[in-house]
Amino acid sequence: MDSPYFSKLFEKSKAFWLAISNLGVETDAIGREVIKVRLLNQLIFLAMCTSLMALTTYLIFFRGIEIVYTTIANLTMESMGLYAAFRRKHDLSRFLAAFAFPTLIAVNVVILGGNFGEANIFMALTFSAFIFYEGKRLYQGIAILYNSFLFAMSKLYVIHFASVVSLSPEPNPYDEIVTFPMLMIILGLIVILYQREIMRFEEQRTELIHDLEDKHAELERFTYIASHDLKSPVRSVSNFLDLMLLHLRRNEPVKLERDIKMAKEGTTRMYALLVDILEVNHLNNRSANPEKVDLTQLFQANVLKMKEKFPGVNFRLAASNLPHLEGNKEDFALLFRHLIDNGLTYNISPQPMVEVNHVLTEDSLFLQFQDNGIGIDQEYHEKVFSFFYRLHGAEEYPGTGMGLGVCQKIVRKYRGDIRIHSSSENGTIFEVRFPRRMLDAARQLIR
Repeated sequence: MDSPYFSKLFEKSKAFWLAISNLGVETDAIGREVIKVRLLNQLIFLAMCTSLMALTTYLIFFRGIEIVYTTIANLTMESMGLYAAFRRKHDLSRFLAAFAFPTLIAVNVVILGGNFGEANIFMALTFSAFIFYEGKRLYQGIAILYNSFLFAMSKLYVIHFASVVSLSPEPNPYDEIVTFPMLMIILGLIVILYQREIMRFEEQRTELIHDLEDKHAELERFTYIASHDLKSPVRSVSNFLDLMLLHLRRNEPVKLERDIKMAKEGTTRMYALLVDILEVNHLNNRSANPEKVDLTQLFQANVLKMKEKFPGVNFRLAASNLPHLEGNKEDFALLFRHLIDNGLTYNISPQPMVEVNHVLTEDSLFLQFQDNGIGIDQEYHEKVFSFFYRLHGAEEYPGTGMGLGVCQKIVRKYRGDIRIHSSSENGTIFEVRFPRRMLDAARQLIR
């Protein structure tokens, strides 16, 4: 039955399981050691749940105070393991699971006489220790030998000397039959969870490698083009300084004033290029911090900025009731600024207009920035997102050709994409797609 109550319960249960899994590690952290920590947290939590159910059963069908005490001792040991993980003492948590907890089980066997599935439990603990100490053969060998020794000695003690206490009623001889399938399920879960985490790690590693390759290629292109574009205003300023010196010697004030004006234009363009380059550098170094971003508020802030940049221009900016997203506020402020600025700059209509709307689908959020500008021909729909690429000269439209490249970089940072729908008659629509989970995550932050 699909209802808001069950959906909410499922989401809360999922969030709780993730919180347990990520005790002592960052949610987005990757690596084989991180996988082992998550797996150990999950297994300790499952063991705690099993001990709690057993304790409840023993209290309802009272079988002696000793078995209650030993079960409470098990719970205490398991709680210590989770607390150690919470305190990021993962080596201690691993030690408790691989060595301390088997010791406690051996003590249980000596006290209670066994017959509670201890062979299966020791097998599961040995198997788990083998995984948790993967890559550390010495520790793996010690854990296997130690667990085997504990099992053999505790069973031999009971065989030759009997248990410390006699339970009433006697231990159920069918306990082994019950615990075996339960532990096989747990071992199966260990393998499945481990394989799933390894696959997730491999996918993330592959994705990181692709990202690094893309960033390296982008850096090479960026460095080449930036150095080329910076040479032009530097050369221009140098040439006009030479002309200024010449006209100063000839006492030609009119030409000297022209040279100063042209040199100033060159320095202004150089400054704009440097500002945009620094902007890209900050974008690369800025992390996507999980904060609630109010897109309507960002739009309203950009309205004020555009009034300062385009004084006297009768433009119109409009937006629907935009949602909140999870992300970095500075990133989205930059995205809005460049796309709105682009729609007003490349516009020759009597009243330049930019409208921002959103469309929500099952797995995506689309933001649409629609203007009534000069449009972009189909053949340039991909090229305009390259850094420093310009369709028009600086004397025709001001700018450095960096804005749309920055927009694409921001969108890809959040695993989205940006497309152009344009014609010279109807202007341009920049359609930005983000994953739906960014919207859902923002709702969680709001709560």
